[in-house]
Amino acid sequence: MIWTRGADAVLAFLGFWGLLVQPAVFLGASFDRIFALAWLPLLLTVAWTWGTWGHAPSPAADRPSDTPALTVPTALWALAALALAMVPAGPVAWGLVVVLGAAAVVAVPGGDTTSAIDLRASRADHAALGVAALVTLSAVLFVHWPGLDDAYYASAVTAHLDHPDLPVLSFDTIYGDTSLPLQQPAHRGQSYALLVAVLARLTGTSAETAYYVLAPPLWGLLGPIAGWTVAKLVAPRVAWLQVLVLVVVLVVWGASDHTYGNYGPVRVFQGKSAFVTVLLPLVVAAGLRYGRSPDPVAWVRLLLAMVASGVLTSTALLMAPVAGALAVLAAVRPTREGAKAAVLAGLTAVPAVLTLLALRFEARPHAIADTASFDLDVSVVLSPTWRGPIALAALLAVPLLARLARLPAAPELRRFVLLGWLVVWSGLLPAALAELVSAHFRWRTYWTFPLPVFVALAVALAMHPSVSDRVQRLTAPVAALLLLGFCLAGEWTVHLDKRTFYGPPQHKVDPDVREIVDAVMAVAKPTSMVLAPPLVAGRIPARSHPPRLVTARPLYDEHMAPLWGPDAGHQRVELGKLMVNGHPSSARWDRLKGYMDALCVDIVFVPPDMGRRTMVLTGLTGMGFQPHRRWAAGTLYTRPSCPR
Repeated sequence: MIWTRGADAVLAFLGFWGLLVQPAVFLGASFDRIFALAWLPLLLTVAWTWGTWGHAPSPAADRPSDTPALTVPTALWALAALALAMVPAGPVAWGLVVVLGAAAVVAVPGGDTTSAIDLRASRADHAALGVAALVTLSAVLFVHWPGLDDAYYASAVTAHLDHPDLPVLSFDTIYGDTSLPLQQPAHRGQSYALLVAVLARLTGTSAETAYYVLAPPLWGLLGPIAGWTVAKLVAPRVAWLQVLVLVVVLVVWGASDHTYGNYGPVRVFQGKSAFVTVLLPLVVAAGLRYGRSPDPVAWVRLLLAMVASGVLTSTALLMAPVAGALAVLAAVRPTREGAKAAVLAGLTAVPAVLTLLALRFEARPHAIADTASFDLDVSVVLSPTWRGPIALAALLAVPLLARLARLPAAPELRRFVLLGWLVVWSGLLPAALAELVSAHFRWRTYWTFPLPVFVALAVALAMHPSVSDRVQRLTAPVAALLLLGFCLAGEWTVHLDKRTFYGPPQHKVDPDVREIVDAVMAVAKPTSMVLAPPLVAGRIPARSHPPRLVTARPLYDEHMAPLWGPDAGHQRVELGKLMVNGHPSSARWDRLKGYMDALCVDIVFVPPDMGRRTMVLTGLTGMGFQPHRRWAAGTLYTRPSCPR
């Protein structure tokens, strides 16, 4: 059980960190104070691990010996799979898919058998986990995908190291004005940046090195273990094969910025990706373990999983309790004691609820952008290719394959898939959160179900020779063909887009952009005001003691505009649009030059489109700017002073 012991220890540390640090965040503690208390979560983790080392959960259950006729469920699954592949998009068509899928799962014979909790790894498990860890670590360390979101995430680490005396997660870390609050109050619900800052101070490295190089390998190692843990709980004989397939699924599931694969190994340096890939499966595993054996140790483990998820991303404050509830309801026995256990499990969501209430109290009216750009549907999560229908068809096949394999956990899998299908994949919960909270959550709500884990489980069940000898000769080639089609359906995550590059472990920053930022930092003072496109501007705040920014990216600018005031806010937003579009008219360019003087901009990076316009170059020269350095990506202009 060494693999799960390690995962449980990390989960416990994050959980205790969240329980101790999150109240300190809302009480206004400084980073120096947080750093001084950082040993407490470690001490509690050691005590918890030591105290639960010999904990033995429920005894093994007998393996069901019957394999009932599954003609009707198979026929319904075939119809649902056909509907997924053939029907056009739309509410009516999707409703038909949901009904057929639910019918296919319900038709599988149920029961109340509860399987054992046995997480001991076999030789095959050890070998498979070793291979999976090698692959994921290779993706984490050698595949580099620069993300625009790091304009905040990386800057939050740097800013707390630069200003350790200020209240944590309370001030702007992007634009260089610590008198302003965070651009999103919701970020106060996640303390992963503080944890990485502690790591940076302990190791004496830069914030970027701790964020991009030191922390991500841990998540790369834990990803396969988390998925394997779920498989070991429900289908122990095929867990070794499942984890190998899982790595394949995560590596290839690209073709969209919002797919599960894009939030996998290539992006796991961000807290929300670590949640999707690692903590979400661990929450489900903790829910299953508690549901089967609802004792105090299992309850605390579930609580720690909930809190740990919120440490990584505030989105998990909504998603982790739902994922845990689905797992608990799938695993508890349908008895009075089971109902009582389910109610007690609901108490593990109390820290998340309290944090959400605190965030709601602090929220600004403009804090969450409820724009059409965020009103994304399930296709962006599944990818707009054949991967979506294949993945959902595989999910619907899990209960059927589990019953064919006579798994003790077959009833649990049936209930878990059915609940997930009706609550999540039907679109019910995403639509509700989009309406009640923000459209921002519509597509993120699909994170409440660890779909890659179950896609891999379906393939492993269908291909494993000891699962069902009578039908394996049919299911194995079908599963192999579907997996091949899944792999060939679109771009892989390891070459998600043109920004992806490869090389030794390093900061996830495009080398050309890094060179430009180095040049900016060489000429800038902390009081300088820099105007640059998002790809450049977003990387400046991650540097220690960076200059001020006019604009970071349009989304962040719009969030902060009301705090700058109507005039300055409008000016910054308009200059941000200039950096994105680069084609101002003559009249608009005259206004923008006035905005640059009003904001006292003294450093400008001009992208190629703007740099080819004589009007722009003449205007900058007339304002006192001179070219400092040129690259294929643009030209850096500076001026010694600006009019006031």
